[in-house]
Amino acid sequence: MDNIQDPNYKNNEENNQFESFDFSEEDNSFSENVEEEMSDLGDNEDFEESRRSNKGIVISAVIIILILIGAYWFFISNPEIEKEGPIANNEEIYSEVESKIKNEFSSLLSVSKQLAGDKVIISSVELENDSWIAINEKVNGELGNILGALWLPAGKHSDVEVELLRSTESGKSYFAVIRSDNGDKEFDHEIDLPLEDENGNILVSSFEVL
Repeated sequence: MDNIQDPNYKNNEENNQFESFDFSEEDNSFSENVEEEMSDLGDNEDFEESRRSNKGIVISAVIIILILIGAYWFFISNPEIEKEGPIANNEEIYSEVESKIKNEFSSLLSVSKQLAGDKVIISSVELENDSWIAINEKVNGELGNILGALWLPAGKHSDVEVELLRSTESGKSYFAVIRSDNGDKEFDHEIDLPLEDENGNILVSSFEVL
């Protein structure tokens, strides 16, 4: 009785092993599918993040370009924005007065040769009224850019310095010009015009820079 075995015992054991093996394979396949799906999900998230980042960069670039274009057109449409200082814009300014320079040396104004620099020394000047002494470039014998201006009260003055917004250059000639003052002691090249003598000559003195 003890040696009698169930003839189906061995077959049942093999079937159990087979069924166990099949379940393990299915479990591994399921795990692999989950991992692949998770990997695909991660790739999609990276792609979306990259796309959002690139979109942000493009938007920022467009905004910067629009700001630069707006600033450019603002300054183009407003070329004469006033700044503080005796001469508007602290830029080169051309005299709009028709030149009447027939005598380059007035007896009322004397300027000697001097070294290049950011100031001009007026040797002597005699003023009937409060006036401005302006320094102009000399261009083909005519008044060029105004480089600086100094207000002086009526009377005689000697060795006064006119500070310049742009330095004189060696080898060039310049004009010192007596200009009127409208009483506000603020230089305006369109209002404070060059003074003339009885013959209609502008009161100037030409000088060279060494």
